Amino acid sequence: PAKLTLLHNIIKEAHEEAGVPSEWITNSNSIPGINFLDYSQDPLKITTAKSDGTCMKQSLYYSFDLEVPSDWTPTPVDGEVSEFKLYSMNELERELLSGNAVRPAMRAVLLDFMMRHGELTSVNDKTDLEDLKIAMRRNRLILW
Repeated sequence: PAKLTLLHNIIKEAHEEAGVPSEWITNSNSIPGINFLDYSQDPLKITTAKSDGTCMKQSLYYSFDLEVPSDWTPTPVDGEVSEFKLYSMNELERELLSGNAVRPAMRAVLLDFMMRHGELTSVNDKTDLEDLKIAMRRNRLILW
């Protein structure tokens, strides 16, 4: 919602989509095993469309990393998410390259995560990787 700050919207959405306790975000530095990293200053700019090229929509995605305890299981609260699946980095990369379980815009968010953490093994050329990073930040990434 427009009336919420970015941080309050993150708290709201994290709770609604996965049951994340708000204090994990607001007090992350003081809770053992919880680490909330802010990447809000550099949103992903993505244009999505239906497979026939219609219904184009431009969106900004602010990506935040939240490290959680290894024994925690996310729980959908508002019914918008049907399930969560834990992927290894190799499984995630295979899904991003050739799977169909992840929505196109979420592919970009996950790709961004893998690039920031040096986990994208299928792109070996540093120039290609930099070009991809720039495309994701300068409104040149179109998905359908």
